[in-house]
Amino acid sequence: MAQLGETAKNILTRPHDPAQRMLLQLLLNYTGDQDMMRVAGPTIVTVNQTGTLGYIEPPPDVTDSEWLIDGIWVNDTAGIDPADRVGMALLDTPANFRLWIFDEKGAQGETGIKQGTWWIWPSNISPPAGTALDVDVERLSSFIVFRKPTGESFRRIEIDYAMSATVGSRSLNAYALVRKRPSTRI
Repeated sequence: MAQLGETAKNILTRPHDPAQRMLLQLLLNYTGDQDMMRVAGPTIVTVNQTGTLGYIEPPPDVTDSEWLIDGIWVNDTAGIDPADRVGMALLDTPANFRLWIFDEKGAQGETGIKQGTWWIWPSNISPPAGTALDVDVERLSSFIVFRKPTGESFRRIEIDYAMSATVGSRSLNAYALVRKRPSTRI
């Protein structure tokens, strides 16, 4: 059994023949190359303001790949009020249908570690001061976002915000951890 594990390790770390290289490329194409990217911001919002911060989707000229969403982080660098809310939804653009995957109050940062207020999906902890409004879907597998072959939006993640009555300007930024791979769509 140890020999089998060592052989698999050698194939994945040091492919020798063309078949091994092809297997490794197939695995990489399936899982995708992971990339961390800013998807919105900085956007300045104020007291009692609501709106859409941005969308996570491939650019309009990228129709031959799809993105697997592994994680989303939204940050208010000003850290005005952890009672501000952020929502995230998987959006089917042609049908204009949303499946909400996240809607919670923020987690307050601390000096020297994570400044400001943070909203993180997926989250393995309960929201601060949870309410009946909160939604946090566990990520069982990655959500896939992509465009039609014509470049139009098809499926994407929408990030919305609703600021509390606490006075102050927020500076919202959104980041995503995505894996980009060749499209499996025909």
